[in-house]
Amino acid sequence: MAVEPAALTLRPLNIGEIFDRAITVYVRNFVVFTLIVLAALAPIGVAQALVVPDQTAQLRQAIDQIQHPTTATAPANPLAAYTPARAVALFAIVLVGLLLLPFVNNAVAVGVAAVYFGRRPDFAKCYGTVFSRWPRMLGVAAAFTAIFMAWYVAGLLVIGFSFVLLAVLAARVMLVAILLGVVGFVALIAFLISLMALVVVSAFAFYAVAIEDAGVGTAVSGAFSRLVNRREGGKLTLITLSFVAVEIGVSGMSATLGLLALFVLHSQALEVGISTIFNALLTAFVTVLLSVYYYDVRVRYEALDLEVSLSRLAAQGAAS
Repeated sequence: MAVEPAALTLRPLNIGEIFDRAITVYVRNFVVFTLIVLAALAPIGVAQALVVPDQTAQLRQAIDQIQHPTTATAPANPLAAYTPARAVALFAIVLVGLLLLPFVNNAVAVGVAAVYFGRRPDFAKCYGTVFSRWPRMLGVAAAFTAIFMAWYVAGLLVIGFSFVLLAVLAARVMLVAILLGVVGFVALIAFLISLMALVVVSAFAFYAVAIEDAGVGTAVSGAFSRLVNRREGGKLTLITLSFVAVEIGVSGMSATLGLLALFVLHSQALEVGISTIFNALLTAFVTVLLSVYYYDVRVRYEALDLEVSLSRLAAQGAAS
């Protein structure tokens, strides 16, 4: 009979402790969390490999032209291979991937909840809990799609107006234009960070559905009230920057190895495989990281409610 792991201590954590706990939780449950993500990403990767035209021949032609510019044949237009049928199929694959992503992330989050309660994450139970709440999951996805679009459009309008104003002032008062340019650059960076912070807020809303069994409105409003406030703004910004740094680092490694597979081994299938594996590792770890942060916020501001929701989730898992 397998011995259940000890429950994690519910206590406030600083940024370093959040990362340390996330790494510990992920490493100790590496197989189940990675399989949860790969269960969705692997079929998508295979479908992508079948739909996306093989570009290795064109890459060889491009390399040959660089090495022998006067004698080599120019590579064909890579977009020419994308027939309407291929384009529609690729769009469908991307859409399915976007729809599955919240379910995948929350299956991992439910597994992290099991770890917090001293239970081993179970692949079937994690997915079972999440898919049993699919209407609310899609409702939260629709709500945040609208929020992202509104915030993005508003940001573009403000930034676009600022650059127009900058161009007008540059012709008259150069010093003012320079100062406004610096302010505009800072504002652009802040806008990009705010978009990534919205990703963290949306994750909290999804976790509220999966872990707290909350409704769509409660999940969305609760996520904003928990994170977008004066006391939590600084930590949210640091977590967001850390989240972006992890994304950039792992994506950079994936892109480098993928390019090596294409240019050195001339294997598009290997490139897709590398990308799928790295995406699975990245998705699993980032979800564990944000889940640990979610529990940290709830421990600091609503410790009793967190104990209750974890107990309810554990009871549901034991009964299923």
